[in-house]
Amino acid sequence: MKSPRSRSALANFSIALLGLCSACSATSRPTDATIDDAVIDVSAAVDHHRPDQTATADAAPDALPADGKIVDAAIDSAVIDAAIDSAVIDAAIDSAVIDAAIDSAVIDAAIDSAGGDTAVDSIVVDAAGADGATADGGATGPQVSTLAGGASSGSTDGPGSTARFDNPANVVHSASGLYVADYNNGTLRKITINGTVTTLTQQQNFSAPFALALTPNGTLYASTDGNDLGQETYGQTGTLWQIDTITGLATVVLRDIGNPRGIAAISDDKLLIVDPSHHTLRILTISTKSMATIAGSYDQAGDIDATGAAARFNTPYDVVIDSQGNFYVADQGNHKLRKVTPGGVVSTFAGAGSAATKDGSGVTAQFDQPQGLAIDKNDTIYLSELAGHVLRRITSAAVVTTIAGDGTAGFADGDRSTARFFGLEGIDVSIDGATLFVADGNRGGSDPYHRIRQIILP
Repeated sequence: MKSPRSRSALANFSIALLGLCSACSATSRPTDATIDDAVIDVSAAVDHHRPDQTATADAAPDALPADGKIVDAAIDSAVIDAAIDSAVIDAAIDSAVIDAAIDSAVIDAAIDSAGGDTAVDSIVVDAAGADGATADGGATGPQVSTLAGGASSGSTDGPGSTARFDNPANVVHSASGLYVADYNNGTLRKITINGTVTTLTQQQNFSAPFALALTPNGTLYASTDGNDLGQETYGQTGTLWQIDTITGLATVVLRDIGNPRGIAAISDDKLLIVDPSHHTLRILTISTKSMATIAGSYDQAGDIDATGAAARFNTPYDVVIDSQGNFYVADQGNHKLRKVTPGGVVSTFAGAGSAATKDGSGVTAQFDQPQGLAIDKNDTIYLSELAGHVLRRITSAAVVTTIAGDGTAGFADGDRSTARFFGLEGIDVSIDGATLFVADGNRGGSDPYHRIRQIILP
């Protein structure tokens, strides 16, 4: 987001540049003007756990990017007395990053004063923000990069490249940073805007956190596989907690609610919860601590489009809500994306029902174990595919495309089409819709994958 301070700095820079150019045109000057000692600095951005995957060679995580405040200034129709030599101008003004394009060209401008050369020294441009993209939408760094973590497990706080996780399972994005469910460590972590990892929640009997959700008023909720009494039985002792985002204190909302793996906020007082162990979609009213099943039937797996208890899911894993109040469920065992109206009417939104990775529209597309879901402000849905090892995008018209991953389990940053992922259990999209965050852990196994990845969206 552009700040008023950055805009002001850019305006002053533009006025000064035009003034220098006017002075240049009125006096004689050397024919070759150069900018001495300019510095170029283009930044690169960035449950059922299944241990039966083959580990691949690992690579060191990328360095963390800058803070993402990017100003993209187009300075048109100005008379510039400058030598343009196809280099990139770098300018750091008032702590804001400026990507200056003059008449659609990138320039290394020689600015002359009367009677001689005036060198513009030590001007720095960082054209990429924290997500590796410029403000005009062009990616300058890797399309897929590591935000934090690495091959080795641990619980170290610090800058992203030195921080460590132990099987991060889920993420949720907020205006102040990214919250991470660090499953094996039994903690909630936070990655701040500047890329620093800290431990937010670590307390007795808060174990195996997985699902995360933020309500409209910014309240954070998390589910754990164990309860606050120290009991942990998969599929039974799942517990919902409210998290104080300042102190990290976790307070029990409701214990022993099955196996909540996906949570989405309908309102500040209502949460939508999917339970893959019991094949249901339920609504929790927080103020009364009451649960009501909106679709599916307890312990009845199947694949039936119908209303309410007559509908069937098979291991529903995550859920998101669109701007019209409709729910979308990653129906993992049926290899489909299901749509549920607020009245409980269930239909198949996308996916043929057979396991494969195939782009297409509606039921002509195919998924291979869909799991994590995220949705942006335009109702575009993102889906992680466990067995396919790819990330998919589904438009509001149900058009499905593959946006990242080459289909091989492992780790590789770089271009979206050649990147590799392993865990893919939880994802979320940034508030501006430009970046997809991926919890890329090891699914509870011993493989060397403990990272938070980020994808610059096409």
